[in-house]
Amino acid sequence: MCKDQTKVQMERALKCFASQPGLSELQELKVQEWTGSRFTNLLEAPQHGDAFICCVLSHGDKGVVSGVDGQSLRIKQITRTFMATPQSPLSGKPKVFLIQSCQGGKVQPTVASSRPLNSDSTRQADGSHSTSIPQEADFLVHSSTVQDCYANRDPMKGSVFIQSVCKQLIEGCKRKEEIEVILRRVNKEVAGKERVLIHGPVKQMPKIWHTLRKRLVLTPRN
Repeated sequence: MCKDQTKVQMERALKCFASQPGLSELQELKVQEWTGSRFTNLLEAPQHGDAFICCVLSHGDKGVVSGVDGQSLRIKQITRTFMATPQSPLSGKPKVFLIQSCQGGKVQPTVASSRPLNSDSTRQADGSHSTSIPQEADFLVHSSTVQDCYANRDPMKGSVFIQSVCKQLIEGCKRKEEIEVILRRVNKEVAGKERVLIHGPVKQMPKIWHTLRKRLVLTPRN
């Protein structure tokens, strides 16, 4: 966890995690780790595993997230920091970004639906025999709202999007579901909620885009 970062600090932290970070650099960035009950200072540098997941919780606007200094960092710049290179320890590995921030000031009004939602559809994987990959392969970005729109945050309970992500990951990972199925369920749950503001009831529609080439299943530790 990196808390209350300026734009420059966010850029530096992202570049650090895109490489194989050293302990001293991470300590300088005041990176903390979850030890099972709370966040504590790092005692050793973490090593990249089979996948990389980055959560950004902040204010934002169209295509950007905000640092505590009010400066904007483009979401495209966040993901491009992790593009595949011959030197990158994350090349060929899935990189997931969960973005909780407004993407504009518009709100989504409620609309009556005349058709029931279909159940989760299955996705077929298309194998590749090439030894090279595109630079922007293996990304998944799940944003709390579509472009131009406001992201709801309950004053007491916090982000409805992050609440749903946590809940669906806990339940879906136990069933060994792939990440796309889990996050589609987040979309359905958040879209089903309604919040009443001064000008009336509003909705929220999260957005997923990805360039994943393989199924991604997160298996919880015993």
